[in-house]
Amino acid sequence: MESRRFTDNLIAAIKEKKLAPKPRWNFLAKETAVWVGVAGAAAVGSMATATAIFMIADTDWDIFERLGLSWTGHVLLSLPYVWLAVIAVSIAAAFLNFRHTRRGYRFGLAAVIAVGAGATVLLGAVLFSVGLDSEVHEYFNEKIPLYNWLVVDKRDIWDQPERGLLAGEVREIFGEADFELRDLSGQDWTILEEPAGRPVRVGETVKLIGTMGEDNAFTAQIIRPWGR
Repeated sequence: MESRRFTDNLIAAIKEKKLAPKPRWNFLAKETAVWVGVAGAAAVGSMATATAIFMIADTDWDIFERLGLSWTGHVLLSLPYVWLAVIAVSIAAAFLNFRHTRRGYRFGLAAVIAVGAGATVLLGAVLFSVGLDSEVHEYFNEKIPLYNWLVVDKRDIWDQPERGLLAGEVREIFGEADFELRDLSGQDWTILEEPAGRPVRVGETVKLIGTMGEDNAFTAQIIRPWGR
């Protein structure tokens, strides 16, 4: 009797609220949308990982004394916190989306995060190896003014000739060790490489470690390519 009454009440409630079973495509669409969210979060995390790897690899870790910093201070200043935060948020977003898939609830928190983090780092390393890392960094650097406040721009680091750090484009070569360089601010310098060693090419962008002299002269003890 009680069972029959419950059934009648349930049927009446369904009719009153005009409830109807959802079609199969509704569930498929929801499942697809969730997986798209997982893939999107993984893609963003991978690009962030590649960019973070690029910025770490592109940092000159041996110039901390020239900057008046300790090695620890240089590390803390140079870490790409923005991209590390994006990586963390992407992994969290991928995890939350995955848990909403049909079988996502079966997997533990640690396992899902470990797999997600591993996949993100692996894909990021692949993107780094094919050179998409610097493209992302340069795009944000040029298009988003706020980005320049959130990351260390190496152009600022290498535009300090008074600290022995100078970078720019080789404009003219005078001899085996002398050449003219236009720095990142558009100023021309006469460069003497001492001791002579690394050859340079006209049009090449280089980084110099050395000593600033008078009349826009600079003695370079170390010459490095601008990019990795």
